[in-house]
Amino acid sequence: MSHLALKRFLFITLLVALVSPAACTHIERFKRPFTHRVDRRVRDKELVRIDNRVYVKVSNPDAQTEGAQMQYHYVPVDEYLANREAFDSAAISTPSPKEEEWRPVELETASLSTTEEADKTEETGTPLHFKKRLMIVPFKDSTSASHKKLADRALQTLISKIRTTSDQIVFFDAAILEETLRSRKLGLKSFESPETIQLANQLFNVHAIVTGTINHFFTSSTESKVKGKGKTTYAIAEISAKLIDAASGRVVRVWEKRNPTFASEGKGDFSEEKAQLKAIEWITSEIGLEITEELRGISWHTTIASVDGDRVYISAGKLSGVRVGDVFSVYPAASQEEPKGEVRVADLFGIDSSVADITRGKGFRANDVVRPTLR
Repeated sequence: MSHLALKRFLFITLLVALVSPAACTHIERFKRPFTHRVDRRVRDKELVRIDNRVYVKVSNPDAQTEGAQMQYHYVPVDEYLANREAFDSAAISTPSPKEEEWRPVELETASLSTTEEADKTEETGTPLHFKKRLMIVPFKDSTSASHKKLADRALQTLISKIRTTSDQIVFFDAAILEETLRSRKLGLKSFESPETIQLANQLFNVHAIVTGTINHFFTSSTESKVKGKGKTTYAIAEISAKLIDAASGRVVRVWEKRNPTFASEGKGDFSEEKAQLKAIEWITSEIGLEITEELRGISWHTTIASVDGDRVYISAGKLSGVRVGDVFSVYPAASQEEPKGEVRVADLFGIDSSVADITRGKGFRANDVVRPTLR
């Protein structure tokens, strides 16, 4: 790799939030304020570059009426500008009092630990400082509940609970996978299909996927005998969820949960909506705690992005918890029974990339699988 080519590679990597080595997918997130490269009318929007095309994150109007629809999706900048008023008006809604109290969470990244942890290992032998990439698919809502954003609350609560119990997880936005597949005209039949799971793992190094459905709702209300206090409502929800190992396609665990009645009491105005939201929050909080434990049994891995002489560039870095000095075993992409050799991380660069020296072996190629060396 020439000096000029190396400088160009490093510059691009500084802007890349997620690298897709398996198919050269290029994901680039722009942070505000945005001062160049795109029309000024979208500088205050959340932008993503996918395969050299810039997309705008917008609200999905169908999500209000169809529970299975994702709350957000990505559209090309030119398409957004041509229908700007329609896209912006779709984002306007009147939240219930309960929704106004909710502090939204970011989907794309988890916070980086500010302290160095001891080199402990989990069930798979993976050192605990490596962060696993988790994709939580927006839940489907197959109920006729009065509250229209129960699926959103399920997703938000699940992410929030996982974040409060572990800082070893990086969240990957499912909408990016959906848009990538659409831009390549591959289609998306289901997030649970073997093809989609494999692509999530190969393109974005996703380690695990969570899917879920709100199946049923039962509510019961009583009118208070005290004037002006309104109704008291209780709700029981039933949610099913799955945790899938993205590398193997194996279903790690299936949940079928209901909340206890006492956990859903809603009083006064919007008592039914309040009860429904409390029921959702109780169940997804419980599932979130158990997901954190189950993830300990899923092995960590990444891939080689490119090879340059006696060095390799790896698609994981600071965001994924990689440290200078980490030693990895390298396996062929097709078969991971016998390693080709080992590499040692020499430097971190960009948001989530690293460079490593080859210490043993030969024949390394882009897309080879990289796993922590077990000592």
